[in-house]
Amino acid sequence: MNKLFYAILTIFLTFSTAATAQTFDENTKYRIATSSGEGALYVDTSWGDPYPTYDNSTGGYSNVDYWYIRKSGNGYTLQNAQTQTYLACIFENWGGQRYASLGMVSADVSDDNRWQIVYNGDNFEITLLSDANFYLRFVSYSEPGGTYTYASLGMLLTDGFEAIRIFTSDGKEVGDYGAKTSVLSSLRINNKQLVGDRSSGSYMFSLPESLRGGGKNFSATVTFDKAADDNSTYIVNVAGNGATRTATGFNIRNISCDNDYELIITKDGEEILRQPLVFTFLPIIEINAGSVNGSTYTDGTFRITDGNTTEHDTAWVAQFKYRGASASNYKKRSFNVKLFTPAGEDLDVNALGLRKDHTWILDAMAIDRIRMRNRVCFDVWNQIDRLPYSSNYNSRNGTVGRFVEVFFNGRYHGLYCFTDKINRKLLNLTKVLLDSTQTHATTRGLLIKGESWGDDTYLKSTSSSTPPATLTWGGWELKYPDEYPQQSVWVPLRNLISFSKRSETYFAEHLEEFMHMPNLVNYVTEQLAFNLEDNGMKNMFMSIKNLEKGHQFIFTVWDMDSSLGGLWDGKRHDRTADTTYVTRVYPLSRLFSKNVAGFRDSVRVRWNELKETTLSHDSVMQRINSYKELFKESGAWKREVNRWENNPVPLADIDTEVQYVSEWYQRNIDYLNTLLPPYTPPSGIEQTAVHPQHKGIYTLDGRKVAGRKLHELPSGIYIVDGKKVMR
Repeated sequence: MNKLFYAILTIFLTFSTAATAQTFDENTKYRIATSSGEGALYVDTSWGDPYPTYDNSTGGYSNVDYWYIRKSGNGYTLQNAQTQTYLACIFENWGGQRYASLGMVSADVSDDNRWQIVYNGDNFEITLLSDANFYLRFVSYSEPGGTYTYASLGMLLTDGFEAIRIFTSDGKEVGDYGAKTSVLSSLRINNKQLVGDRSSGSYMFSLPESLRGGGKNFSATVTFDKAADDNSTYIVNVAGNGATRTATGFNIRNISCDNDYELIITKDGEEILRQPLVFTFLPIIEINAGSVNGSTYTDGTFRITDGNTTEHDTAWVAQFKYRGASASNYKKRSFNVKLFTPAGEDLDVNALGLRKDHTWILDAMAIDRIRMRNRVCFDVWNQIDRLPYSSNYNSRNGTVGRFVEVFFNGRYHGLYCFTDKINRKLLNLTKVLLDSTQTHATTRGLLIKGESWGDDTYLKSTSSSTPPATLTWGGWELKYPDEYPQQSVWVPLRNLISFSKRSETYFAEHLEEFMHMPNLVNYVTEQLAFNLEDNGMKNMFMSIKNLEKGHQFIFTVWDMDSSLGGLWDGKRHDRTADTTYVTRVYPLSRLFSKNVAGFRDSVRVRWNELKETTLSHDSVMQRINSYKELFKESGAWKREVNRWENNPVPLADIDTEVQYVSEWYQRNIDYLNTLLPPYTPPSGIEQTAVHPQHKGIYTLDGRKVAGRKLHELPSGIYIVDGKKVMR
């Protein structure tokens, strides 16, 4: 892993230097060469139609070896000086697959024949304007007669970048090859590195959120390193509205992420860099990796630049894998992230102050038109539900997260939510017990996740009466202990499904042995409040803290993008709380539809309690509007729209979309007030404000509630000091 670390770190340092835009004279002819500087991209007409390839010659260049580089739209065209045709990407479909190859076209007609040309301080990179994943490359091969080179298209995430050098027809090199200063690569503002975007040639910097709201001034100290033999004088400055130089850096009065700023570097009085400088109030995450895929982890580096901290942000060794099933259909993909020490051991980091762990998620939120539904739903869930036992994270039963802006291999990749994971550490599940030989494992803590729809997932029946010794069973996947799949880990699930079919009396009397009632009430309340349409045990976790002390399952919600009037594919819907998403889960159907053990009454009480507080229209919309303003004020929403508009959902007007959510939620509240009216206890049952001290608290089936005070229990009916009371 040490060799891997240094190789990855080298890649990281290369990518961390931003590309710069280049000015080309429209009437000058340019030669496009490999990193050796020899040879030329040229057009071969010997086979009839013009075809771009590479000439290995070291001199004697003619018009066919030269190109006019001209601005067109948001990119450049490359027009051959001899044939007057344009270098283009030709997309074709063969056998249902989309293929891309280099070709020549007769006219400048689309972004498929326009290119991004950026200079990274050492050389040029030329990528297709319509899809920046494709880039111009030169491939060499050997035959008995010698080594030959040809031009082709590479895939950015498969093959890496291609170093290209460009010369004028009189032999002068464009871009001052090899003259990158150490100033640019070591430059820090307030001890934070700039993040470069190869696509736009701009730099981004993360500001502390304390500067939000307008009318705030940003004071910056600039530091950089010079080579030991470099006696030049460098000055780093920022130009823009309210920006002034200081002895140690610069100040910006009334700083705003909406304003235009430029980063300027001069060397001995001569300007060597002038590029856009973009500010954001969100942390910035940089991912640098090779061919990321959805099945295996890919090595790379990972860095978070957080403007709310003062220390320099470390680049960690990491691995990445795409995550999500339906999300694999979208270009904007979510990531699984694992962090490691240079020696290859798991590295627990308290990233963004969320909690210490080595595994994380970058949620793309690709089908969510407001890019926050899942986060809002989790924020509410964390407030209304807690584990019935202690943990290192205040008995939290859901993820926490921060919105960030992501750069992938040096290019801006969009607005993401960085979150922790539902795992053993978060839920404080008891570790596996290994015997003295370290070969036999006794499962104690258990965590499973619903992965697909079906009777297994609905807790209605099992695929087989005998559980397998595998990671999956029916629609469920074993998440812990996944290193030790054995038949015994599935026995609690089989027993829960069997128990759910028992008589109503037995079911009511023994329910708490299998499921935690307060947790069920909270889950159904949130399910109905937000109309979670892609949950109902799929996209749900079930856990048991320690099998040696009981088999009571705890529900943990997951993946709540399909909520608040939105569907799994990003479309809107006007359906208010659909109880079928509750009642298709067999034990919940019995509890809710038939009011077994007073469950529906408990949901009624919980809804009427929360609709005035955490689930009120004002409270929920305050969360949504707070995130919306953060997106807008940071400039992140505008960048997200530019990057992903209509891919796959429309994004442009977040105010209109939030207004739609607001109106939907009010309709849902009105509907739930009819479905779940306030509960009036029957005669003889007191509805009382709870007092913290009571001699004895019992459930209606006569079981004593130990270790908890009445005000800590979920809403419902209890026997307190010999009297029935309504909590």
